[in-house]
Formats: sequence, structure tokens, C-alpha cells
Amino acid sequence: MHNLLHGPHEERKVMEVARGISALQADLVALEEVEDQALLEQVALKAGYETALLVEGHDPRGIDVALLSRVPLRGYRVHHESLFARPCLEVRVESPLPLALLCNHFTSRLRQGHRFDERRRAQAERVLELVRELGSGPVAVLGDLNDEPDSWALRPLFQSLHDPLGQQSGRSTFHHRGRTQALDHILLNQALAHCLLSARVARGPEFSTSDHSPVVVELGRPKGHPTLGPESIQDVR
Repeated sequence: MHNLLHGPHEERKVMEVARGISALQADLVALEEVEDQALLEQVALKAGYETALLVEGHDPRGIDVALLSRVPLRGYRVHHESLFARPCLEVRVESPLPLALLCNHFTSRLRQGHRFDERRRAQAERVLELVRELGSGPVAVLGDLNDEPDSWALRPLFQSLHDPLGQQSGRSTFHHRGRTQALDHILLNQALAHCLLSARVARGPEFSTSDHSPVVVELGRPKGHPTLGPESIQDVR
């Protein structure tokens, strides 16, 4: 997303966003920069998603993290911590592949200075703690992490999790002042890396409503795949 907010062009923007999401043909879509549940539900209705979850945070712009799903969910948990202006959304997927998602929107890289690098580093370290708390079951960390794979801030995640895009050329997801950057990521723990079938950055005019390109992974279910950890999650309503 790019500032999906209420306003005079709301209906057109919702239609454009829904068109882009529909083009992905994805069972699960993590989103950033959505103002509220009402807007998310408009997108879900037009794009054909049964479940729409949004986490209200305390970002000064009023932008939030959200998830759309076409597959059954077991539940979710919101990590409301002062470290995150946009709280981390943990979602448990029931089927066809039981897994946990940690959906994020880290501190912006456009805000320069070591203090903001340190904040992204702390966010990365906390999310990695959450991955480890989930145990040995399949887990994905995804979202706009606002830094590149070789950055100091994201090193804890990239050193511990599998990057399905690896060294692919053309993996950039954001263009700013003549420079392309890879800021959006889907990272997999060891259990989920065994399920990876493909990974790509999606491009095309249908995604022009956002200033970021979506990252897409396709997963399959291997034999003998482990279960998830603790059950302290909220039922999906």
C-alpha cells in the first residue's frame, strides 16, 4: 500500500488496490499503510478475501499493518510494544499449510540517523525472538522492513532465517531519488524453507497504486512437517 487513507479519492484508490491484490492470486496478503478496518474490508470485499485483520497502532500518520486471507486461520496475536509504532501482527494459518506469519512495518529508512538504524535493529531482534518462541514449526517474517538484506539493522534476521530471493538480480522493491532498494522481504525459518517452491518480486501496471513492489512466495507442504508451538492466541472473529 501507499497511504490507503479515507479521503476524496478513497473509492478509486480502493478499486486500484483491490485490482493489484487480485492480480497476485495469493491466499495470504500482508499489507502496510492501511488507515483502518473499514478501508481494509472494502478492499477485501472487492478482491475476494473472506478474512481481513488490521492492527491499530500509534503511528502519527495513522497507518497500520493488516492481513487478508482466503484460507482458514486458527487465530492471531498482536504484539503491542513501545518498540513498534506499527505493532507486529502474528497470525496462525490453519490450512492448507499450517504456519505462523509475523507481519511487520519497521521504522522508515527515509528518516536518517543512527538512532533510526538502531530502532530497526531492535525491531529485527525482537521479531527474531518471536520466531524462536514459536518453536520448530513453519514461520515466515514478512513486510516492509525498510532496509536492505546486507544492512546492519536487519542482520539478525538475515543471518538466522532463509531469504528465498537470495542473490536474485532485480530484487529491488522501492525506487527513491534514482536509486532502487530492496526494502520488502519474506523470510522463512528452517521448517518453512523446506516448503519453498518459488519466490519473486511482482511487477506491472496493476501495482502502480503503491510505491513498493510486492514480494511473492509459493509454498508447498512436505511430508512429516512439524506442528506449531504455544497456543496463546486470540480466536479469529
